[in-house]
Amino acid sequence: MDKKYDGMVLTGVNARCPELTDEDFWGEITAVLDWSRPHVFSSLFLCWGGMAGLKHFYDIDSPRGKTKLHGVFEHKTVQDSTGLLEVLPDRYPMPLSRWRRPDLHAIRACPDLEIASLSKEAGANVLVRSASYADGFYPKEVYVFSHPEYETDALEKEFMRDKDSNSPVPKNYFPDDNPNRKPLNTWRHTGTLYTKWVEKVYAATPVDLYHLNGLNN
Repeated sequence: MDKKYDGMVLTGVNARCPELTDEDFWGEITAVLDWSRPHVFSSLFLCWGGMAGLKHFYDIDSPRGKTKLHGVFEHKTVQDSTGLLEVLPDRYPMPLSRWRRPDLHAIRACPDLEIASLSKEAGANVLVRSASYADGFYPKEVYVFSHPEYETDALEKEFMRDKDSNSPVPKNYFPDDNPNRKPLNTWRHTGTLYTKWVEKVYAATPVDLYHLNGLNN
């Protein structure tokens, strides 16, 4: 706990509780989040982990929808001051698999967060809290609510796992939305988002991590 790190990844979970804060590990998660700000140079929060970070740091809720966002949705780059999305085209598909929708109105009202990527159907996708260093800006916090890392069959496995709970057929995933047909991977290139995050963090991280506090706030 007394060490400092260049990067941290907080992943998602198959959460079941009505509210983020109802999960029995919420206290442990918030302890990690509080620890991370003075000890980690850049943090990447994925899916549920991103919603947890939004709630804890900015009190931004992610209400549970009546239907699950499940499938492959088109996204577009909105603004990108850190260059995190420069490896992607202006429009690109990304897989989603979640019931919750981060409050877009509250995100837009938060001056610390930049909406880097957005989906017309699914809302906010990539958020960035940037910070400055000698050569410009780097992504201090990154929130990703999609799954560019998913393998081709990941949505199929989740659909089969959850189909008894009225989970919908993943949109834009199976050819003709037919679960009996083999899905096609149209998003593989978007996984370079994570490579770019590592590159940006590597370029900006101080040689001596114990000097990172000056760049951290």
